[in-house]
Amino acid sequence: TATLTITTPLVSIAINPQSPSIPSGLKQLLGAIGTYADGTVRDLTISVNWNSSTATVATVSSAGLVTAVGQGTTTISATSGSVATSTTLTVAGPALLMAAISPQNPFVPLGATQQFTVAGRYSDGSTQDLTASVGWSSSNTSVATVSASGLATAASTGSTMTTASLHGFIFSTNLTVTASGPPAITASVAPVPSASGWNNSNVTATFTCTPGGALITNCPSPQVVSSEGANQVVSGTVTDGVGATATASVTLNIDKTPPTLAVASPADGDSFSVGAATVTGTVADALSGVSTLACNQVPVTLSGGGFSCNISLNPGVNLVVVRATDVAGNVALAKMHVKCTLPLPLPNSLQITPTKVNLTVGDTQQFTAVDELGRPRKDATWTVSDTMVATITTDGQPVLTALAVGQVTLTARVQGVSTQVQLNIFGGSLVPGTVRWSFPSLPGYEPFGMAPAVPSEGGPEFYSFYFLDPGNTNKNIVLGAFSADGQLLWQQPAANQQLLAVPDAFGGAIMNDGNRLIALDGQTGAPVWQSSSQNGFNDLAIRPDGSVVAIELETGGQTPLGNTYTARKFLDVFDGNTGQLTLQLPLPQYVESHHELRTVVSNFELVAACQPWNFDVLEAGPTSPATVGANGNIYLEYSVPNFTHTVTSDCKENAVSTEIDDTSTLLLTVSPDGSSSTQTLGSGTETTINQGQLSGVSSVLLGPDTVATLLGPLNANGTVTGFKGGSVTRTGQVIPDGKGGALATWEEGPALDPPQPVMVTHISPTGGRGT
Repeated sequence: TATLTITTPLVSIAINPQSPSIPSGLKQLLGAIGTYADGTVRDLTISVNWNSSTATVATVSSAGLVTAVGQGTTTISATSGSVATSTTLTVAGPALLMAAISPQNPFVPLGATQQFTVAGRYSDGSTQDLTASVGWSSSNTSVATVSASGLATAASTGSTMTTASLHGFIFSTNLTVTASGPPAITASVAPVPSASGWNNSNVTATFTCTPGGALITNCPSPQVVSSEGANQVVSGTVTDGVGATATASVTLNIDKTPPTLAVASPADGDSFSVGAATVTGTVADALSGVSTLACNQVPVTLSGGGFSCNISLNPGVNLVVVRATDVAGNVALAKMHVKCTLPLPLPNSLQITPTKVNLTVGDTQQFTAVDELGRPRKDATWTVSDTMVATITTDGQPVLTALAVGQVTLTARVQGVSTQVQLNIFGGSLVPGTVRWSFPSLPGYEPFGMAPAVPSEGGPEFYSFYFLDPGNTNKNIVLGAFSADGQLLWQQPAANQQLLAVPDAFGGAIMNDGNRLIALDGQTGAPVWQSSSQNGFNDLAIRPDGSVVAIELETGGQTPLGNTYTARKFLDVFDGNTGQLTLQLPLPQYVESHHELRTVVSNFELVAACQPWNFDVLEAGPTSPATVGANGNIYLEYSVPNFTHTVTSDCKENAVSTEIDDTSTLLLTVSPDGSSSTQTLGSGTETTINQGQLSGVSSVLLGPDTVATLLGPLNANGTVTGFKGGSVTRTGQVIPDGKGGALATWEEGPALDPPQPVMVTHISPTGGRGT
């Protein structure tokens, strides 16, 4: 027999769009649609052979991506076997992608002038002075007028928006006219002091100068104050062109030293036969003074320099944490482990850990019985079904010894509650790949992953995560701590964690429940410290010294269009021992700017037609996860995708929509001493221009309380003419190279491109780079 396969022949190929025209320097993605003899249609874009007749005008990739090189025309052909087609592509002159007006937000004395300029960046990479080409306007001509050449004249005190427009682009800046008289100066500090007026880190005093009747000739530079002390005065003086001066000052209180905390009793390792203990000690702070003291998170009233607090104890090992905070926010923390010998209550159920154990003759294995709360039961009694095959000791840390080949059932019992596991004992050595032991399962939960812990005395070797719903990693995560041989040491109750817990540098773990970072003790799983954020944390990392690195989020609410956005992100560094915030760096924001004509619809009724809709939103850009090098450097990539959306129209028929995505991707490096530096990995501008007609009201009645753009289809086939080109950059991740430098991955390319090759930039320890 033979199999005969009959394929339907390809009849024709159509290139879409036909006869495209794009500006030089930009790219256009073409499509190839094949029609077969049976009438079927298929997308052949990535399977046809593409060719450009004149490579000096445009090139075309194997995926149909055309790159405009120089002005002129070229024939773009697509071939599959004996079937071919072609279209003429025209490369026009370069298109304006982005422009900037300068200076930004100037202050001008009454009666003075200010020359504005506009620099444009084109699709072929060139720049051009557009000052004389744009249309200039002032929103308040009683404050200042602006000539056709961009020269603004201050007429009265106040503020006005100076705007330059060209080909659908709108650029603006605020101009403030100041009154005659001496200059003004204000001082601000960063970081801002606490409510009590204290800082616990270096403070930078910055001065802002405003001209009066003459231009500023000298404005003081920022001053960094690092010395500790109260009532430190920092002053700055501004001088203008006629010699007039003004002075501003700030008073700083800086305390960078934590309180002195000493716990007299109990000592680490003490044992108690009752369910309570008294903690005593002393605390003092010589500069800002002690603000609060807490024992196991319960506030304690101070009496002089001594303190005493009563804490409750549970059966087993307990964590005792004493935390003192001074007025400036510095934290001192002391922790110890004490044992309570009271018996545990009767369990509801038991489990033996580890499970699914396979041994060879002569092996030993230690087991632990745990109750439904994950508590080890030292009061369990142990038996084996066949003492000729295996034996087990009967103390609180039972050890099983494999004596002969076979199977044996191991039973643990606590006051009438029992559980069993079956063990397999083999002769010789185990076959490679044989399971030695497994973590236990939790009723109703499924294991999801594990992470190695940092070895510590009495602490775990592994952490394991269990999800109630494997499809939702943000809820009901149970964290279990296990020894190196699979015994469960403790279990954290189900928590609404935002991300999986991260092992810290001390044997414990850092849990993120959405709005809090919680440091868990390695021996007990009890909280050591916690830090809260209104909007949450992302991307935890641990420095070699134990510091905890996190990205803190700040939600900005909603835009006028109803979109929720993240306003700011901060790189936070916490002391791993105490939880004190030791460094907070605000990450750069980007501007999403809208200058549009829109129709406003509410409850399916027209509220306003062809109404200007102008607003700017400051947002936090995309970031990579933070990573840490062996030298303690923190690495983080972030993008600043400044975005402008402009819709211009004659309010009768025609409209032009212009979207500009001007993106830079940078690498932030933070050294252990808190100093930081940035390097630009890449930058690019992507522009989308659509030309269409204003839609009728019916086409924008999308629903209640809807805002819709007054831009509709122009062509009969339902498309809008225009182009999309240029390139943007995107964050990747940073990989420390182990030698004090790092490898930063990132992407660059138009959004219409196929997936881009990953760019890799190597940053050396001295800051040098290679891509």
